[in-house]
Amino acid sequence: LRDSAFFRAQATAALLAPAFDQMIHVSLDVWQTIEKTAGARAQPFVELALAVTNPLAFALGVGTVRAAGWLRDTNGVPDSPDLPLRGIIGGSFPPRDQHTIVSRVLKEVGQTVDTNRSTTKLPIAARVSWETVSRIADEAYVRARLCLHIGDGLIGAQLREGGDPLTL
Repeated sequence: LRDSAFFRAQATAALLAPAFDQMIHVSLDVWQTIEKTAGARAQPFVELALAVTNPLAFALGVGTVRAAGWLRDTNGVPDSPDLPLRGIIGGSFPPRDQHTIVSRVLKEVGQTVDTNRSTTKLPIAARVSWETVSRIADEAYVRARLCLHIGDGLIGAQLREGGDPLTL
């Protein structure tokens, strides 16, 4: 038999889990991705922006943030002459539930975030494959949707200036 502290801890964990799941936000700028790739001379890039939100009841000093990003592409990229960049990319790509965009992003944030506030968006440029650029272009322009998943998130933080480190 378990005491009430166990059930209280379980209830607290259930309430906090969604808040922690929403702390790291990564957005993808499709236009910047295409523009940067076009100017990179055969080295494709994605242009991402990272921000951290603080759902906690106290200010949080955010240091380094780690995250990974995947694109959900359930229909793949068909072999079609209508797709942007088709002349460069070539053939088609099969469907994938999780196509890795970036496997590991490390970003130094260095900002204090008050309760229910977010850091400023920090730009991240990452080299990717032509397949990734093709999938992004197909999802954004042909399918008119883009489903980006963020995972493997880790935040190095401090509870106060000069306080002990905390990992979320």
